[in-house]
Formats: sequence, structure tokens, C-alpha cells
Amino acid sequence: LAVAAEDALTWVGQCRAGDVLGVTDGEVALIEPGPPNPDALLAGAMRLLDRMLEPGGELITVLLGESAPARIADELEAHVRDEHPEFDLTVYVGGQRDSVLLLGIE
Repeated sequence: LAVAAEDALTWVGQCRAGDVLGVTDGEVALIEPGPPNPDALLAGAMRLLDRMLEPGGELITVLLGESAPARIADELEAHVRDEHPEFDLTVYVGGQRDSVLLLGIE
């Protein structure tokens, strides 16, 4: 999950600077309209997570970036517990600066 630095045309449409981008396999998979406030970041994270869980798996790993909102870990944990109880979730503070958070599914 990242924030668009500039306007661009993506595979899923036009994004504007400040939009929240969900990226999978190196391609933009979703655009959550900005500004990148905590609500937009959380909505984008949940949409991206739901999309990535469609093929299945067992374990979700989240690496929180430096700009991740304080409540995002708790909100993602509640979302997984309510919507995807068959998955285990582990959250780490990664501190990366180039993305709000990174998601991995195993």
C-alpha cells in the first residue's frame, strides 16, 4: 500500500497525487481516492487484503511502514477476525519509508 506521488494512468484507471494505491505483483490493483488520511489508508488496506486473500492461504504478514496510522494494526486484526477467521495474522513494525504497509500471504 502506497500513496501516489503524482498523477498517473494505471491498469485500473487514472490516479491522482495523494491517492492510496494497492499494488500486487508490481501492478496497481486498486485506487482509494485521497487524501491519504487514516480512513483512506485503512479502507485501501482492507480492500487490498481482501483481494489478496481470494486465492486462499493460511498466514497474513503485515509490515507497517513509518507513515502507517497508529490504529491500522488493530483495525486489520479486527477485520481478519470478523471476515477471514481461517487466517492467522502477524503484524510487525517494519518502518519502511516507501510504503504505508506491506502485505504477504502464505
